[in-house]
This record gives sequence, C-alpha cells and structure tokens, in this order.
Amino acid sequence: MRAGKKDINILIGMRLQNARVNGGYSMDEFADTLNLSTEHYRKIESGTYGLHPEKMLILYQTYKIDPAYLISGDRRCSFQLESFLANCSTEERDEFLEHVLLYMKKLMIQSD
Repeated sequence: MRAGKKDINILIGMRLQNARVNGGYSMDEFADTLNLSTEHYRKIESGTYGLHPEKMLILYQTYKIDPAYLISGDRRCSFQLESFLANCSTEERDEFLEHVLLYMKKLMIQSD
C-alpha cells in the first residue's frame, strides 16, 4: 500500500475505531477476525492503510458494521424496540435480550 494518509482512509479508520470501541472489542479481536497483525490493523484505524472491501464484508458479517457507514458516515439508526419486541418470536426476543445484556456487561467491565 502507498505510504501516507488519504482523507477517506482517516475517516474510515475513525469510524471503524468508534464501532469497535462502542461494541466493546479490542484491536486484537478485530485484527484476528480480519486475519491481520494487530500493527497492520492499528494502521487501518489510524488511516495509514486503507480497508479493503473484502475486509468490510467480513466486518459486516461478523459484527454487523455497515460498510456504508464506514465509507460515508451515514448512520441508519431507526430501530424501534417496541415494534421489534412485539413482532418477534420468543426465541428471537430472548436472543436479542441476551445480546443486550452481554453488551452491557462489556461496557461495565470497560468502565472499571
């Protein structure tokens, strides 16, 4: 890859870092998922290296990080909790609540 930072790489790296931190994941976890060294991944977050589309797909499939958000910064946050809970099965509801509790646990551990 070319040395130096492009504005788009810096923006993608900042958004990726925000998504990673908000999800409670470490750089090591994301690097492992993307089959990269931690140092290489750090350079993606800093904007020194770009993020290949194949890696964006892996991030979406694994962590549900929207590639459109990484590229443009546009967020699609129109989730209606009441509607979701009213229209899902008991199993879907339980799985959702389990994910919420795990997320909250990660946040609590990080704040200690």
